[in-house]
Amino acid sequence: MSESPQIHLICNAHLDPIWQWNWEEGLTEAMATFEVAADLLDEYPEFVFNHNESVLYEWTYAHRPDLFDRIRKHVASGRWVISGGWYLQPDCNLPCGESFVRQTLIGRAFFRKHFGVSPKVAYNLDPFGHHANLPQILRQTGYEMYVHYRPLPGEKELPSFLYRWRGIDGSEIAALRPPCGAYNHASPEHLKEKIGAMRALAAEVGHDVTAFWGAGDHGGGASRADLDAAREVAAAHPEVKHSSFETYCGAVAGNIKDAPVVEGEIQKCFTGCYTSVIGGKQRNRRGEGLALAAERYAALAWWLLGKPYPAEELDGIWKTVLFNQFHDILPGSSVREGYRGSIELYGHAFTHAREVVLRSQLALAQTKKRREPLAVCLFNPQAIARKVPVEIEFMGAHMPHQLEGKTFELRDARGRLVPYQLLRPGSAMANWRKRMLFDAALPALGMAEYRIEVVDGHEEKGKPGVRVRREKNGISFSATYYSLRVNTRTGLVDSLRDKTSGRELLAKPGGALEVRQDTAHAWGPNDRPYGKVVGKFRCPLKRDLSDIVGAHGDPYAPPVRLIEAGPIAARFEVIQAWGRSTARLRYTLYADAPQIGLELLVNWNERRRALQLAFPTALDSGRYTVEIPHGALERPTGNSEEPCGRWAMLASSDGKTAFALVNDGPGGVDVNRGELRQSLVRSPIFSSFACDVPPDHLSEHMDLGEHVFRFVLRLGAAAEVRSDLPLLADDLMMPPNAHVHIPLGPCPEAGLEPDRNVVEVKGKGVHLAALKRSEDGKGLIARLVETGGRSRRAQLRVPGLRRPAAVRFRPYEIKTIRISRTEDGCVWRECNLLEQAGTGSAKRHRAAVTVADLPAMG
Repeated sequence: MSESPQIHLICNAHLDPIWQWNWEEGLTEAMATFEVAADLLDEYPEFVFNHNESVLYEWTYAHRPDLFDRIRKHVASGRWVISGGWYLQPDCNLPCGESFVRQTLIGRAFFRKHFGVSPKVAYNLDPFGHHANLPQILRQTGYEMYVHYRPLPGEKELPSFLYRWRGIDGSEIAALRPPCGAYNHASPEHLKEKIGAMRALAAEVGHDVTAFWGAGDHGGGASRADLDAAREVAAAHPEVKHSSFETYCGAVAGNIKDAPVVEGEIQKCFTGCYTSVIGGKQRNRRGEGLALAAERYAALAWWLLGKPYPAEELDGIWKTVLFNQFHDILPGSSVREGYRGSIELYGHAFTHAREVVLRSQLALAQTKKRREPLAVCLFNPQAIARKVPVEIEFMGAHMPHQLEGKTFELRDARGRLVPYQLLRPGSAMANWRKRMLFDAALPALGMAEYRIEVVDGHEEKGKPGVRVRREKNGISFSATYYSLRVNTRTGLVDSLRDKTSGRELLAKPGGALEVRQDTAHAWGPNDRPYGKVVGKFRCPLKRDLSDIVGAHGDPYAPPVRLIEAGPIAARFEVIQAWGRSTARLRYTLYADAPQIGLELLVNWNERRRALQLAFPTALDSGRYTVEIPHGALERPTGNSEEPCGRWAMLASSDGKTAFALVNDGPGGVDVNRGELRQSLVRSPIFSSFACDVPPDHLSEHMDLGEHVFRFVLRLGAAAEVRSDLPLLADDLMMPPNAHVHIPLGPCPEAGLEPDRNVVEVKGKGVHLAALKRSEDGKGLIARLVETGGRSRRAQLRVPGLRRPAAVRFRPYEIKTIRISRTEDGCVWRECNLLEQAGTGSAKRHRAAVTVADLPAMG
């Protein structure tokens, strides 16, 4: 570094592809911004322009190839700097861990292909908080520094603007919160003020600092007036130079080792964004699940059967998911028009993903033998063999009258009878459709086969697996792992007892829907919880129930009633209302599984209110644990809204008892004094700040209407609950799926052998996060994550390897395993998240058979 600290003028044009506009406007503004930047680079030889997201360059490549060529020349000259290298700047709390891997993998691949560059500095300037596993993901994707703007000073105090950020696994990366204020500037005079302030700061700290500038949000970047102002300042102060984050990172490399360490998550601001536009969060979860499932089944069909791998199709699916994770889309801070476009994009991706899943599974389900109807091929997307409750729907016959005097038998692949329970089907047309619930034995990332036979007889309910007892003002249920009592007057769960420990888990009745005051804007109450409780949903009087649910037949049906009971599960329903809103809660209690399903349908019609689902537990240890991307984090309890991944868990101080809530998209929790409150819906005005809210009668409020939520309540010993949560969360996001009416064969080729483990992870606390073809098309990639925060060993079994890959993990470590074909068999090795060889030595295993022989499995 020179004797005088340098002031690095870093020009950027922050561009939100969707915010107060739709994506089409974002696209055209990106090209306009890039064209202005290219013109200014031609005119000002000292100017350096920086820009990040690969999606904007892709748009330019597709629609303005002439401009793209100009950009390429400026990049080659070193004056247009590809910064960051991600697909875009996503929300950094709510996506799953694999989404962050793909942000870097896809973005970096584009920039390497078209510009030959691999940035060393990642930046996410505007996202509203940063999860605690980003340091590991960044280090494993080749980054040396991370730059963020939010949360601001006052929202999150840091010991220094330049610091070392340490993640949950111990990984560290240099981090910078630019000390110059906002990531943009307002005028040439403002730019001069920024530079002056940074000159004073550089003199104070004794090393280089940044002055980040450029008109932003709707693009913009530099102007001639700005560059003239910067030229004027630089003429008087030669230490002021146009620069990039890459250059700055190199300049302060010597200062990093002495920088203070900040551990854990960098939070928080705009806490309403964990809940705003809840439908977008649920679509994100569904999109991630479909993308991961499509990838897994396509990889199996390619690896085992030699089927073409739909790389471009999967890439397009992932890009849609990643695009909709942008930090003004997924958080819920955009205008309604923006979300219309988002929904349309999701629909396209969902359809393609389901086509890939179906195509791959039909190939994997092929058999050279003829299957007898009604054959059931049931696919398990998880790399663990297990027994789980599964629901399937099917046509028992072509016409309903053909089932008169008939019933069903369910048999496994070995012909053994399997207990089942018939449920109310999705169709209201009498006797056309059948819905069956049974405990399915699923092989690891494989296919189970069952057969439904139509036989003479009548449906028999069977002995109830969950004991049900009606009491005064209540119904009690007793299953293998727990007992539960619902109050038929209030609809609340009065008691939930863990039979393993014998402990009552609730301090007060649980399952309450609480309405809270919420006068904050679309971004939410920042670091404050929602307002006071203004009401709670209540069970209506019997005479009012038919008006709420539109019931026919019995106009006085009770608001709490048992609706299913059989050998596998019992199900009860609760109808409640508050104000202009109604709710239906359906609890499913499984006879032999330590979990409870909860489906919640809310018809929400309240403005300036927030809705939370509350479980006041007796587990007040002062701490709770939440999932974060590819990991977990323990926090102190407190009356504060916090980001949460797919689950949240409270445990007793002695670890003997725990209660967890697994969700299908909501991202905000408030845990205080043992009470877990999951935020569900809030209805501020779309994309509104408190200072500019228009009159309510002219405004559009978000999230009014019908919403369906799915939860799993898991209880038991803390260690067992903690170990199961990633799998339960995956089952909500990426459930097992069945094909009943499939081609019966015989087929010329065989697919999977039923009930055979295919890809299996052996090792408690180690989870398969992804299975895909490698980016170079030559190998199979398995991503494994240690999810429990402990050092462990695990084994990965893959067809083609004679012996399993034995892998060691540090707490929360992410490992990527590449399996490659050779003439002698298969070889596996560890690599980083970019699928590049890591420091670990390659492990070579000869295959018992070559992979080319594997289609003969069936």
